[in-house]
Amino acid sequence: MCYFNSPFEAAHQRGDSVALAVMSGTVDFPENTPYSNGMHNLIRSMLEVSALQRPFIDGVLFQIDSLLPAIQNAV
Repeated sequence: MCYFNSPFEAAHQRGDSVALAVMSGTVDFPENTPYSNGMHNLIRSMLEVSALQRPFIDGVLFQIDSLLPAIQNAV
């Protein structure tokens, strides 16, 4: 949602298997991203292949709360 397309869009456009791309666990971000490493880490954690490794909603909210001070100080 941050980049207006799926992190697996490139695989789809090449005709590669999207399922294999998802299962690889590899997520790349554009080089000139406006988002912090913290935001990238949050996204990666939510896209973790293993359901056991993905955060529950309280973990997601905790990560977001930890990102807010940096965002508020940037404005």
